[in-house]
Amino acid sequence: MSELQGFVVRAPLPAESAPLAGLLAAMERHYDTAVTEEEAAAAAARLLGGHAPARCLVAVSSGAFAPEARFLGVALFAPLFPGARFRDVMYLEALFVLPQTRGRGIARALVAAVARAAIDSGCERMEWGADRGNALAQAAFKAMGVAEGDRVTYRVGPQSLARLAATGHAGDRAPRRRRPPPC
Repeated sequence: MSELQGFVVRAPLPAESAPLAGLLAAMERHYDTAVTEEEAAAAAARLLGGHAPARCLVAVSSGAFAPEARFLGVALFAPLFPGARFRDVMYLEALFVLPQTRGRGIARALVAAVARAAIDSGCERMEWGADRGNALAQAAFKAMGVAEGDRVTYRVGPQSLARLAATGHAGDRAPRRRRPPPC
């Protein structure tokens, strides 16, 4: 399917660290996250070396291999346990397609490839999220026939994570203690 559209979805090769790092940096910049070239290179090395808890698939222009490969999109995903009936769930953590290459079915092909990886891994479900304001992503998922879930996602950043670990509360101030009800 994707070969006819000028791209293939596959795992990145060890020699493709530089284009993978470039794509990861573009993804972070797209989401307004400042990232250095060194950070992106370290993330690519972690993914390619098998030292990251996530797996990676990329959409690459057809027939292109290192160093000529033109990376068009990326999916980062990992199994989670437990899901329903204690089965693994494949969680799609990141899905990104370069803005200038959108509308070619790249996101759909990446999601389908992750779904195949989920089945191959014994997962019976796959989950992911989209930012509330990302109407384009939500429309793409709806066009794929994916139903919106009923879960709310919570996020704790670096400073809040340290507070949560130290105090059990992620905010700047401690939670108010509830008084026991009168007998």
